[in-house]
Amino acid sequence: MKKKVYISGPMTGIEGFNYPEFDMVAQKLEEMEMTPINPTRQPDGLTYQQYMEYAFLDVKNADALLLLDGWEDSKGARAEVEFAKSLGKEIQTSWVYL
Repeated sequence: MKKKVYISGPMTGIEGFNYPEFDMVAQKLEEMEMTPINPTRQPDGLTYQQYMEYAFLDVKNADALLLLDGWEDSKGARAEVEFAKSLGKEIQTSWVYL
């Protein structure tokens, strides 16, 4: 079974919500024969709370988290990391270690 990797990083306040970075990392994970869980696939128009509810469900279903640069400055990414830690998930800052 392919390893499922949730991509976590900053979105708010970044041009295009940082979608190009998330999508590039998702493509790289696919090339590595992993299953990316990319938060950019969520529908537009949800509240912040609704987006985080999706994120926590995705983190729960992932095998690991991959953190993008700047994640420390993102309230949502920090919450995802804390939730992942509480579940004992693998957390990496580079796909080299996945």
